[in-house]
Amino acid sequence: MRQKLALLLALSLAAAACQPIEVRLEPPSGSAPPAEPATSVPLIPDTGATATPAATAPQPIPTLAPASPFPDVSGDAAGLPGLRLPAPVYFLLPGSGQVWRLEPDAARLIPITREAAPVTAFDISPTDGALAYVSGNALIQTDALGNHRVVLAQGPDTFGDEQLNREVTNPRWSPDGQWIAFGLNGVNVVAAAGAASAGTPRLVLQNSPAVWLTADTAATEAPAEPARFYRPAAWAPDGERLLVEFNYFPHGGGWLVLDRAGQVLATLQPPEGYPCCEPAWSQDGRFVFFANEQPGLIAPGLWRADAATGEVASLIPGLTQTGMTFVRAPRELADGRLHFLLGTSTAFPEDRPQLVPFSAAGFADSLVDFRATRGESFKVSEVVWDPAGRGLLLVQASASAPWEEGGALIWLSADSAGGPPVALGQSGRQPRWGRP
Repeated sequence: MRQKLALLLALSLAAAACQPIEVRLEPPSGSAPPAEPATSVPLIPDTGATATPAATAPQPIPTLAPASPFPDVSGDAAGLPGLRLPAPVYFLLPGSGQVWRLEPDAARLIPITREAAPVTAFDISPTDGALAYVSGNALIQTDALGNHRVVLAQGPDTFGDEQLNREVTNPRWSPDGQWIAFGLNGVNVVAAAGAASAGTPRLVLQNSPAVWLTADTAATEAPAEPARFYRPAAWAPDGERLLVEFNYFPHGGGWLVLDRAGQVLATLQPPEGYPCCEPAWSQDGRFVFFANEQPGLIAPGLWRADAATGEVASLIPGLTQTGMTFVRAPRELADGRLHFLLGTSTAFPEDRPQLVPFSAAGFADSLVDFRATRGESFKVSEVVWDPAGRGLLLVQASASAPWEEGGALIWLSADSAGGPPVALGQSGRQPRWGRP
């Protein structure tokens, strides 16, 4: 998604007009005060509603100051005595183009896929750990160890000028493990191999029929109506709805909520432009969260979209009159709190920002009870939370190429009492939790 931001609408910077509450960063309990006063950074707009009940009133973020940056690791560490991850970890191993599995003891690494063409995307069934992945422009299913290979859908051998219509993308397992959504000329749904309703893929939402404009004609011609290109993003917890991302041609895009039969239930209507990125459903299926750490075409911040009405609200504005707030990987976990990574800056960053794990409550109205759950900060390429809330898996951004995908895998327990961060001795990208 981040590589395709050139297709998206530029986001309005209206959030910069918000009057912020200024909060002063304070050290964790028992630590020595910083040598210099911590920077005062505005994070939450002052609504001026003095009669708002305390349970829902916006509160300052009690962030750590200064957080200790986790050192860069190369991914070749060895010896992890006593480590036990919540589940095996699947990821794309650099140089192999294939999916590998790291066992929970982090001592055994097993090759899973053995395709002639590189694997470009994959997902893991939440019920039995089976894989759905894309290789050679085909959607393929195997069991958790790469056996019982079945081709579920095959795209064309060549893309030409119509890659967005011809490329197989974005495999997404449904919560019950019975269905796989994927992109090919739109949004498709296919029953998983072995499911009672297994059969032919169904195209439930087709890309616009407008002819793709080639580079030779794009400068002088434009379609009468903007062409739309759809990709599945994330199933709702009920397994009956699907969040779908769309891009316009020549630019712009958005999100909509689709039922499994292809009916559009809601189109998200953000007041400030296109919400991005890393969408995640709330556990009750009422909301979808978005977060962004990369200021540019899309402003940083944290948003909550109502899946029924399409209304989008800003939970943490990323741009204020005196600074920026960066947010990554929002996810409601088993404790009912919204977890995310957060960082701040008073200047436009030239590198990925340092981010600290946080959580908050009250996201159905406005965020309250902010808590920094750890004392370290990280520059991350990808984040995968443990759904049970025991911790998170980070892909550490490369020091030499911070904006590229991939990096060292790091296990981080939910709070500092669970121990220090642990480099798992592997590097990769697109990590996914398997079944325990």
